[in-house]
Amino acid sequence: MVGVLYLHFGKDEEWSSSLLVGLVAAPVVVALWKFRDWSTDRAAEAGRNRRKARKERKRASGA
Repeated sequence: MVGVLYLHFGKDEEWSSSLLVGLVAAPVVVALWKFRDWSTDRAAEAGRNRRKARKERKRASGA
C-alpha cells in the first residue's frame, strides 16, 4: 500500500500504473512473509531437536 502511494504521489505516476505495481507486488510480499515464517519455524524446531539430542547424549555418557 505504501509503495502504491509513493509511486502515485512521489513519482507522479498515474493511479493505473501504481495500482498495477501494487497488484503484482502484494502476492510476492505475502509469499516472502509466509516463507520467512516457515523457515523460522523450521529453524526453531531444528534447534529444539538438537538440544534434545545433546541432552540425551550427555545422559547416555554419564556426564
